[in-house]
Amino acid sequence: MTARVQARSRSERKSQRKEKNILKFTNHHKQMRVPYIIYADFEVLNIPIEGCADNPEKSYTRQITKQVPCSYCYVVVQGDGVAKDPVLYRGEKAAEHFLASLQAKLQEIREVLRKAADMIMTGTDQKAFREAADCHMW
Repeated sequence: MTARVQARSRSERKSQRKEKNILKFTNHHKQMRVPYIIYADFEVLNIPIEGCADNPEKSYTRQITKQVPCSYCYVVVQGDGVAKDPVLYRGEKAAEHFLASLQAKLQEIREVLRKAADMIMTGTDQKAFREAADCHMW
């Protein structure tokens, strides 16, 4: 085997190893459309904590900081891609505030979804509906 072929096969093996650690979603045609998507992000403070002495004879995880949520931001995006204004909060009890805020936003979304939208059908659509013999809903 020549040096060039060896180098190429090494690089191919290396790229294949990298690919094994990557999870990819490929069945995009199977995705379900949803009316709303919520993207959220938290920021935390890493507060150092005092701990007990480690025991080197046992397996352990040493906790060195406590993560305290200090802020969050979320944005609600409608299924058609229109984004609402982002909701930002900085302060005490950010996690509790986030849950309360999200519950209120979800109630707003439920109210919007509760209202039935008018169906817009062309003359051709109405004719096809009247003449349909099979229902594909069930």
